[in-house]
Amino acid sequence: MLKLDRIENGFLAHYPDRIVTIDSHTQGEPTRLLISGVGSLPGRTIKDKRDYFESHYDHIRMLLTREPRGHRGIMAAMVTEPISPEGQFGLFYMDARRYPYLCGHATIGAVASLIDAGAMNIGNDDTIITVDTPSGPLDAHTRIRNGRVPLPLRWCHRLCLIPGVNLRSPNSERFLSIWFAWAAFSPWCRPDPSVSPWPQKTAND
Repeated sequence: MLKLDRIENGFLAHYPDRIVTIDSHTQGEPTRLLISGVGSLPGRTIKDKRDYFESHYDHIRMLLTREPRGHRGIMAAMVTEPISPEGQFGLFYMDARRYPYLCGHATIGAVASLIDAGAMNIGNDDTIITVDTPSGPLDAHTRIRNGRVPLPLRWCHRLCLIPGVNLRSPNSERFLSIWFAWAAFSPWCRPDPSVSPWPQKTAND
Protein backbone atom coordinates (compact mmCIF):
# COMPACT_ATOMS: atom_id res chain seq x y z
CA MET A 1 0.00 0.00 0.00
CA LEU A 2 1.27 3.45 -0.88
CA LYS A 3 2.22 5.67 2.04
CA LEU A 4 2.13 9.04 0.36
CA ASP A 5 2.46 10.87 3.66
CA ARG A 6 6.05 9.62 3.82
CA ILE A 7 6.84 11.63 0.69
CA GLU A 8 5.48 14.83 2.16
CA ASN A 9 7.02 14.33 5.58
CA GLY A 10 10.41 13.25 4.31
CA PHE A 11 10.75 15.53 1.30
CA LEU A 12 12.74 18.31 2.93
CA ALA A 13 15.11 15.89 4.66
CA HIS A 14 15.56 13.81 1.51
CA TYR A 15 16.41 16.85 -0.65
CA PRO A 16 18.45 19.22 1.56
CA ASP A 17 20.12 21.03 -1.38
CA ARG A 18 16.91 22.11 -3.01
CA ILE A 19 15.99 25.01 -5.25
CA VAL A 20 12.56 26.46 -4.52
CA THR A 21 10.58 28.16 -7.29
CA ILE A 22 7.04 29.44 -7.83
CA ASP A 23 5.54 28.99 -11.28
CA SER A 24 2.96 31.47 -12.54
CA HIS A 25 1.62 32.80 -15.79
CA THR A 26 0.57 36.26 -16.89
CA GLN A 27 -2.10 35.96 -19.59
CA GLY A 28 -0.43 32.69 -20.58
CA GLU A 29 3.17 33.99 -20.41
CA PRO A 30 5.04 31.71 -17.97
CA THR A 31 7.36 32.84 -15.19
CA ARG A 32 9.46 30.64 -12.90
CA LEU A 33 10.36 32.66 -9.81
CA LEU A 34 13.48 31.52 -7.96
CA ILE A 35 12.98 32.32 -4.27
CA SER A 36 15.60 30.18 -2.47
CA GLY A 37 18.42 27.73 -2.96
CA VAL A 38 21.16 30.13 -4.02
CA GLY A 39 21.63 32.40 -1.02
CA SER A 40 22.46 36.09 -0.89
CA LEU A 41 24.25 37.46 -3.94
CA PRO A 42 26.95 40.14 -3.56
CA GLY A 43 26.75 43.33 -5.57
CA ARG A 44 26.02 47.03 -5.24
CA THR A 45 23.49 47.01 -8.07
CA ILE A 46 21.01 44.43 -9.37
CA LYS A 47 23.19 44.12 -12.47
CA ASP A 48 26.16 43.31 -10.22
CA LYS A 49 24.11 40.60 -8.52
CA ARG A 50 22.98 39.27 -11.89
CA ASP A 51 26.57 39.20 -13.16
CA TYR A 52 27.67 37.28 -10.06
CA PHE A 53 24.85 34.78 -10.58
CA GLU A 54 25.85 34.36 -14.22
CA SER A 55 29.47 33.71 -13.23
CA HIS A 56 28.73 31.25 -10.42
CA TYR A 57 25.25 29.80 -10.97
CA ASP A 58 24.59 29.81 -14.69
CA HIS A 59 23.97 26.06 -14.48
CA ILE A 60 20.87 26.88 -12.40
CA ARG A 61 19.56 29.12 -15.16
CA MET A 62 19.92 26.25 -17.61
CA LEU A 63 18.38 23.82 -15.12
CA LEU A 64 15.27 26.00 -14.72
CA THR A 65 14.74 27.17 -18.29
CA ARG A 66 15.86 24.34 -20.57
CA GLU A 67 14.28 20.98 -21.24
CA PRO A 68 13.25 18.73 -19.62
CA ARG A 69 12.23 21.11 -16.79
CA GLY A 70 11.78 24.22 -18.91
CA HIS A 71 11.28 25.27 -22.50
CA ARG A 72 12.29 28.13 -24.77
CA GLY A 73 9.17 30.14 -23.93
CA ILE A 74 9.69 30.26 -20.16
CA MET A 75 11.15 33.25 -18.34
CA ALA A 76 12.81 32.76 -14.96
CA ALA A 77 13.49 35.51 -12.45
CA MET A 78 15.41 35.59 -9.19
CA VAL A 79 14.36 37.53 -6.10
CA THR A 80 17.13 39.45 -4.34
CA GLU A 81 17.47 42.02 -1.61
CA PRO A 82 16.55 45.56 -2.72
CA ILE A 83 19.34 48.02 -3.46
CA SER A 84 17.37 51.30 -3.46
CA PRO A 85 15.82 52.99 -0.39
CA GLU A 86 12.29 52.63 -1.80
CA GLY A 87 12.71 49.13 -3.23
CA GLN A 88 10.75 46.27 -1.66
CA PHE A 89 12.84 43.61 -3.42
CA GLY A 90 15.19 43.14 -6.32
CA LEU A 91 14.58 41.06 -9.43
CA PHE A 92 16.63 39.96 -12.41
CA TYR A 93 15.62 37.86 -15.37
CA MET A 94 16.88 34.88 -17.34
CA ASP A 95 15.69 32.55 -20.07
CA ALA A 96 17.15 29.61 -21.97
CA ARG A 97 19.54 31.84 -23.90
CA ARG A 98 20.40 34.98 -21.96
CA TYR A 99 19.80 37.47 -19.14
CA PRO A 100 17.38 40.20 -20.31
CA TYR A 101 17.47 43.58 -18.58
CA LEU A 102 13.70 43.68 -18.06
CA CYS A 103 10.61 41.51 -18.55
CA GLY A 104 7.13 42.91 -17.99
CA HIS A 105 5.19 39.68 -17.57
CA ALA A 106 7.86 38.22 -15.24
CA THR A 107 7.69 41.33 -13.05
CA ILE A 108 3.90 41.07 -12.87
CA GLY A 109 4.15 37.36 -12.07
CA ALA A 110 6.77 37.95 -9.39
CA VAL A 111 4.85 40.70 -7.60
CA ALA A 112 1.57 38.75 -7.70
CA SER A 113 3.26 35.51 -6.55
CA LEU A 114 5.03 37.14 -3.61
CA ILE A 115 1.84 38.87 -2.47
CA ASP A 116 -0.29 35.72 -2.84
CA ALA A 117 2.33 33.64 -1.00
CA GLY A 118 2.29 36.07 1.94
CA ALA A 119 5.91 37.16 1.50
CA MET A 120 5.00 40.85 1.51
CA ASN A 121 3.21 42.55 4.39
CA ILE A 122 0.78 44.74 2.45
CA GLY A 123 -2.74 45.73 3.40
CA ASN A 124 -5.88 45.62 1.29
CA ASP A 125 -5.53 48.76 -0.75
CA ASP A 126 -4.13 50.26 -3.91
CA THR A 127 -0.40 50.52 -3.41
CA ILE A 128 2.85 50.97 -5.28
CA ILE A 129 5.51 48.29 -4.99
CA THR A 130 8.94 49.37 -6.17
CA VAL A 131 11.01 46.59 -7.72
CA ASP A 132 14.74 47.08 -8.27
CA THR A 133 15.72 45.63 -11.68
CA PRO A 134 18.86 45.68 -13.85
CA SER A 135 17.18 48.53 -15.76
CA GLY A 136 16.54 50.53 -12.59
CA PRO A 137 13.59 50.87 -10.18
CA LEU A 138 10.17 49.92 -11.52
CA ASP A 139 6.93 51.01 -9.80
CA ALA A 140 4.30 48.26 -9.91
CA HIS A 141 0.81 49.61 -9.16
CA THR A 142 -1.19 46.90 -7.41
CA ARG A 143 -4.76 46.57 -6.20
CA ILE A 144 -4.91 44.10 -3.30
CA ARG A 145 -8.05 42.52 -1.91
CA ASN A 146 -7.98 39.99 0.96
CA GLY A 147 -4.26 39.47 0.53
CA ARG A 148 -4.61 38.61 -3.16
CA VAL A 149 -4.15 40.45 -6.43
CA PRO A 150 -7.52 40.11 -8.21
CA LEU A 151 -6.87 42.80 -10.82
CA PRO A 152 -4.03 43.17 -13.32
CA LEU A 153 -0.87 44.86 -12.11
CA ARG A 154 0.23 47.98 -13.91
CA TRP A 155 3.48 49.85 -13.89
CA CYS A 156 4.83 53.31 -14.56
CA HIS A 157 7.96 54.36 -16.38
CA ARG A 158 10.87 56.19 -14.89
CA LEU A 159 13.05 58.56 -16.81
CA CYS A 160 16.80 58.18 -16.66
CA LEU A 161 19.40 60.64 -17.87
CA ILE A 162 22.86 59.49 -18.93
CA PRO A 163 24.90 62.69 -19.32
CA GLY A 164 28.00 63.15 -21.40
CA VAL A 165 28.11 60.05 -23.57
CA ASN A 166 30.81 59.83 -26.22
CA LEU A 167 29.71 58.17 -29.46
CA ARG A 168 32.63 57.50 -31.77
CA SER A 169 32.79 56.37 -35.36
CA PRO A 170 35.78 56.11 -37.72
CA ASN A 171 35.14 59.61 -39.08
CA SER A 172 33.59 61.57 -36.26
CA GLU A 173 32.89 61.89 -32.55
CA ARG A 174 29.71 63.10 -30.88
CA PHE A 175 29.18 64.19 -27.29
CA LEU A 176 25.61 64.09 -26.02
CA SER A 177 23.24 63.17 -23.23
CA ILE A 178 20.73 60.35 -23.53
CA TRP A 179 17.28 60.03 -21.98
CA PHE A 180 15.56 56.68 -21.91
CA ALA A 181 12.40 55.32 -20.35
CA TRP A 182 9.98 52.46 -20.52
CA ALA A 183 6.40 53.20 -21.36
CA ALA A 184 3.65 53.77 -18.84
CA PHE A 185 0.98 51.07 -18.93
CA SER A 186 -1.27 52.51 -16.26
CA PRO A 187 -4.02 55.14 -16.26
CA TRP A 188 -3.01 55.73 -12.63
CA CYS A 189 0.40 57.04 -13.74
CA ARG A 190 0.67 60.78 -13.87
CA PRO A 191 4.16 61.81 -15.04
CA ASP A 192 5.38 65.25 -14.00
CA PRO A 193 4.63 67.52 -16.99
CA SER A 194 7.49 69.81 -15.98
CA VAL A 195 10.02 67.06 -16.74
CA SER A 196 10.79 66.76 -20.43
CA PRO A 197 11.84 63.31 -21.69
CA TRP A 198 14.19 64.98 -24.18
CA PRO A 199 17.05 67.44 -23.60
CA GLN A 200 16.14 70.96 -24.65
CA LYS A 201 17.78 72.06 -27.89
CA THR A 202 19.91 75.16 -27.99
CA ALA A 203 20.79 77.55 -30.79
CA ASN A 204 24.01 75.60 -31.35
CA ASP A 205 22.24 72.21 -31.82
